[in-house]
Formats: sequence, structure tokens, C-alpha cells
Amino acid sequence: MEYTHLDAAIAGAANRFVTSVAMKVGAYTLANTTMPTARTARLVTCTRTVVGGADTAGTIVVVGKNLAGEAITDTLTPGANGILVTGTKWFASITSVTGVG
Repeated sequence: MEYTHLDAAIAGAANRFVTSVAMKVGAYTLANTTMPTARTARLVTCTRTVVGGADTAGTIVVVGKNLAGEAITDTLTPGANGILVTGTKWFASITSVTGVG
């Protein structure tokens, strides 16, 4: 197995996995499924942005693989408007992102 490194030092890419949309219950369309640098893993972040009124609050479940190719899941709970939330699992790739009520 080849492990490289966890890549937290590089600034996050906004909208890397899901383009900014209103929160919802259900699957989000993925814009990308891999990291911008090969053989690296990153923490997933989410910033809640409320536009023109309330949106569907809830949690976001991220499913993917770590550097060892093992399936992992992380749950993020977006905070108040404009607050950045960081997950706890290091993802090498993303399989799905789903909003849960």
C-alpha cells in the first residue's frame, strides 16, 4: 500500500465537491469526487449560507474512501449562517454527499 499524506495546509477549494446550493434532504450532485492533488486526503468543510430566508437545517453525510481505500463516513452539522464547519475524517475520494433532516 502506498500512503502519501494528509493535505490540510493547502487552502480549501470552495465548491470542490458540491456547488453552493440551498440545504435539502436528499442527495447532492457531486462536482468532483477526488482531491485536487493525487494521493492526498483532506477534511471536508461546509459553510451554511442562507439567502433570502430560511433553508432546511439538518446534517450532511459525506461518504467516501480514505488513503487506504477503506470506506468512511463523516457527518457534518452546519452552524449558523456563514459559519465554517470542518469534518473529522480524512477523505481521499468522495462517493456521495447527502442532506439529512
